[in-house]
Amino acid sequence: MESDKEPSQPAEPVQGVNPSASYQTPLSKTSPDAELRSSVTPPPKVPKYRSRRVIIAVVVLVLALGAFVAFLVATTQSKAATKAAQSAIRVVKIGLLEPTSGDNVTIGNDRKRSIELAKKDLNLQNVKIEVVVRDSECDATAAVKGAKELINDEHVVAIIGDDCSTSTLAAAKVTDPAHVVLISPAATSAALTAAGDYVFRTVASDVEQGKFAATVLHKDAISKLAIIHEDGAYGEGLANSVTQNFVALGGTVVDTQVFPQSSIDVVTQLQHIKAQNPQAIYMISGDYSSDTAVFLKINELGLKAALYGSEALKQASWINDAGSVVEGLWITSIPDGTNTFVDHYRSEYNSEPNDYIANSYDAYTALALTIDSGANTGEQIKNALYKTSFTGASQATIKFDKNGDVSGSYEVVVVKNGKFELAN
Repeated sequence: MESDKEPSQPAEPVQGVNPSASYQTPLSKTSPDAELRSSVTPPPKVPKYRSRRVIIAVVVLVLALGAFVAFLVATTQSKAATKAAQSAIRVVKIGLLEPTSGDNVTIGNDRKRSIELAKKDLNLQNVKIEVVVRDSECDATAAVKGAKELINDEHVVAIIGDDCSTSTLAAAKVTDPAHVVLISPAATSAALTAAGDYVFRTVASDVEQGKFAATVLHKDAISKLAIIHEDGAYGEGLANSVTQNFVALGGTVVDTQVFPQSSIDVVTQLQHIKAQNPQAIYMISGDYSSDTAVFLKINELGLKAALYGSEALKQASWINDAGSVVEGLWITSIPDGTNTFVDHYRSEYNSEPNDYIANSYDAYTALALTIDSGANTGEQIKNALYKTSFTGASQATIKFDKNGDVSGSYEVVVVKNGKFELAN
């Protein structure tokens, strides 16, 4: 159906406007948009140099933050590495059985200093060795008590000690069944050789010193000898060795007298010796009070004989107490140590290393080397010790035989002007 309206006429085109273009209303001064634009202040132009400063500041800040983060990461990693390294260090505990009280406290203190020096010199990096001390008093009962405490309470895998042969032998009856190594720097009794598979020492047996002493006496043209010694394993063992070797060389032991350890009542024994008219007296003792008492009484009794003694007498304190009475006393002794060790010890402590100090250094060294090589238990340490060999501070080669013994060297010192001098 068609529309009844007239068709519309097309509008005439606006002059100057392209009819095919999109239509846009031109902005005029009076249009609202124009007014809005004219009322807004345009942002100031930022100079180029200021923009660069902002960019540089941002970059510096980013770099600083990055460096700080890197520092935190590195610190964390370092702490973790340190903690891991510390956890990798093994801690092994050993005991030190020494007289730290009583008449022999000086001996114990000297041994401790020697071991501290060895520990410092070795400076192990992969293992930390803790040394726990117990007082032996150089007494059998105290040594057994100390050994039990070290094993049962402290759980040590090895013990350095003791000084005295009797107390060392007593302690060995505790340590050997427990499979804990006992290594003595000073117990020289021949009986220690058969004391157990876990028993060692870094000083030679009195069997060797007995031979050396007998040879010295024989060379000095002594034919009639008297021996006086403290009771116990040390005195008895060395007296027997001197006697056997001296007789084998053609000499005669005219008398042997014994006194209790630490005793100063020795008149009866010395009167008996005087009656036998010996050419020389060989004294075996390691107690300060007894040492002084014996030689003072020899002088009081007018006992005319050449004076000799064992290495335990080489202690400055009692020599000072005895005074001129002991001038000319000859002592068969182990060396104080190598020249290097003696100088090192003297420099460190401003003190002279007496007998067994270098041997104590060697005892710690032997244990430390085996532990550093990986030994952790008493059995492992024992097995490693039998394979150990090194030149010790004591001048001896520390190489243990099947009985845990080492060979030793000896020298003769003489008391001159109140001091020990190496005999010519």
